[in-house]
Amino acid sequence: MRRLLPVFLILIVALGASPLPAQTVVKRVGMVTVTIDQGLAFPGGLFVVRLLSRRGIGPVVASFDGLRCPFFATRHGLRALVPIRATLPGGPTTLGIELQARRGRQRIAMPAVVAARDYPPRSVTLPDDKRSLLMQPGAVRQSRQL
Repeated sequence: MRRLLPVFLILIVALGASPLPAQTVVKRVGMVTVTIDQGLAFPGGLFVVRLLSRRGIGPVVASFDGLRCPFFATRHGLRALVPIRATLPGGPTTLGIELQARRGRQRIAMPAVVAARDYPPRSVTLPDDKRSLLMQPGAVRQSRQL
């Protein structure tokens, strides 16, 4: 019995010292609960938005930075994966949720935080035979050739 006591204590400490869960933002509006998981919220990452409702609702869309991302059905409710562009600076921001309910369109503003992340500079060197394409008037249309 005395031999098992230290083993149990080590297990309890190890299980209690699990890493912190990702930061989530929860907002309840009427019978709808919106949860934003900010674990991957950095430039180039994404928000995972979950929506739970006691009653059926119509189409739901998440809006962020000019993009509208539809929700899809999962076993645990509706979910949307909202991308964050890589050039977005870190800091507080607002994520919009728009849903069609019985009383018409409803919009929910959700506060969110994008963690700052620095990326190393990237440079691409064009071969000499491709550089001549830049001087042509149709360079914009032919950019896929570069």
